[in-house]
Amino acid sequence: RPEAVLDRVLVRHALAALPVPQQRVLRLAFFEDLTQPQIAERTGWPLGTVKSHARRGLNRLRGSLEQELCRP
Repeated sequence: RPEAVLDRVLVRHALAALPVPQQRVLRLAFFEDLTQPQIAERTGWPLGTVKSHARRGLNRLRGSLEQELCRP
């Protein structure tokens, strides 16, 4: 579907605009299907840091995608 391709492009573009730690956490979570404790183990970051990066990254991603979808 053309819409699915466009969605993937928009998500990848929005993800690329995030700070690197947030990108890393979200990529590990979604593309490698890792849990937050697994991400903490892989990165060596405290679990609280992983959770903070995930929450901030998702919030920024949502905001970016909302802006893209609201453009005329």
